[in-house]
Amino acid sequence: MSRTRAGFTLIELLVVIAIIAILAAILFPVFARARAKALQNSCLSNVKQLALGVLMYAQDFDQVLPRNAYLAGPPWSTYICWHEMVLPYVKNENIYLCPLDPVQGVGSSRYNTFYPVSYSLNSNGSGSYDWTYLAVKMNIMDFPAERMMLCDAATTGGYLYWYTSETLVGDWHQEGANMAYTDGHAKFIAKGMVPVYARDADAEFTIAGAHFWFGNDHY
Repeated sequence: MSRTRAGFTLIELLVVIAIIAILAAILFPVFARARAKALQNSCLSNVKQLALGVLMYAQDFDQVLPRNAYLAGPPWSTYICWHEMVLPYVKNENIYLCPLDPVQGVGSSRYNTFYPVSYSLNSNGSGSYDWTYLAVKMNIMDFPAERMMLCDAATTGGYLYWYTSETLVGDWHQEGANMAYTDGHAKFIAKGMVPVYARDADAEFTIAGAHFWFGNDHY
């Protein structure tokens, strides 16, 4: 007469637990990367929609891109920011926030706190350093497909400004950022591939840098 086995031995249970632990250690990083990639793609969609909103704004304003911010008028104490100018075209405050932004947009727009913003506008124009705080016209750019318009950005100002621009580009997407360009296309770029902004008025930009920040060979 055969004996019926009552259950697993302790050794067998330990082996099963060890196998499950090994599989979990292998698969969890894969799942985490897949989730991060999905959120990165969601962010890229946000950037693309914002770029289209900026272009629609420019179409209505004689090819002039939004400024970083401007004083709304008397009593001259309220600023209107670029993302507020674009909001009527995108009609969705949620797309201003990258799901992987480590600070969730807190303080990324120093002029108001109506809603968090993870993205910054490239305020660098084309023509001279004096364009930094002025509106930029699309029709003076020779290389709109190479000029970055807006991107993930680690800045409290809501815009990328001269001298320190490349240091403000975000890097929470696997050491890189999603970017939209002035022709409307959007893509991911590693932070190490962002051209350096020249540090003083006498320094020479590389061609790649001039195209990336200004959309032109002159600046």
